Amino acid sequence: MIEVTDMSYVEKRNVLNYIVNLPDNYDEKKDESFPVILFLHGIGERGNDINLVKKYGIHRYAKEINIPFIIVSPQCHSNNFWGTHINDIELLLKDIKSKYNADISKICLVGISLGAYGAWNFAMQRPELFSSIVSVAGGAMLPKYANLISHIPSYIVHGELDTAINVKESLEIADALKEVGGKVELVIIPDMGHEACTKIFESDELYKWIEENTK
Repeated sequence: MIEVTDMSYVEKRNVLNYIVNLPDNYDEKKDESFPVILFLHGIGERGNDINLVKKYGIHRYAKEINIPFIIVSPQCHSNNFWGTHINDIELLLKDIKSKYNADISKICLVGISLGAYGAWNFAMQRPELFSSIVSVAGGAMLPKYANLISHIPSYIVHGELDTAINVKESLEIADALKEVGGKVELVIIPDMGHEACTKIFESDELYKWIEENTK
């Protein structure tokens, strides 16, 4: 993939560092558009060193395999949580749409660990933005509001032996979505702990699922 690094988006004196990865065959001169993955990292990658974001999750594989998506990865500020940045990220998405050949009918919100909590929160507040949600090794703070996102297909992954965030967190939001008619793919990985945060991004099946879902 083509990596565009060390970028920042500034809005009302807020600076949001982010990375953009583009598919190998991306050509801004062509009309071809690509689906978007908005990736929210975990707690250990917060701060102002964008290199931290590259260590885990989807970025561990973005340089090794060609993922046919525009991948946008903002960095949460130190000691903050993703809920603090919802407005900033929404503005960042608008900026991405204007700069790149993005297929706005296919924007998948992906979160790992802390980022999974952020993804559910973001989706519940801005459900019109996303075509699908992927939650890895995390959970939702308010599963009782699952009805707000029941129309958005979700792919929920958790390691059965996770000691950082118990698998029951994913089971709760999956059950809440199913109760209101949500379309849920639930993947519980036996004999795996929190490292599910990284392993799932090796899966071609995941990217195929994301590609299939449209707003």
